[in-house]
Amino acid sequence: MPIRMLKKDEDTKREKGLKKSKMLSGGQVKLDKNKDGKISGEDFKMMKKKQKIPQQRKIILNHLFQDLFLTQIIKVFLKAEVLQFLKKKEKEKKN
Repeated sequence: MPIRMLKKDEDTKREKGLKKSKMLSGGQVKLDKNKDGKISGEDFKMMKKKQKIPQQRKIILNHLFQDLFLTQIIKVFLKAEVLQFLKKKEKEKKN
């Protein structure tokens, strides 16, 4: 049987089988965040960071909405006080 030389890109059947077995399957691909073909601690760290960002955004948005709500309430009260003040001035002018 003659010995055949393999080219660089050509893999044996055994090596192809090993590559397939090392590949991620199913939902594991979604867990591999750094796309290195392995599920490692780095992947979980990256997922944890992604979770923290939306929580921080949510906290900031809550504070902003609270501030906006309070400023709107203050504006309404100030507007009401200004209107009452103007009505008193008009009554004083009439008298």
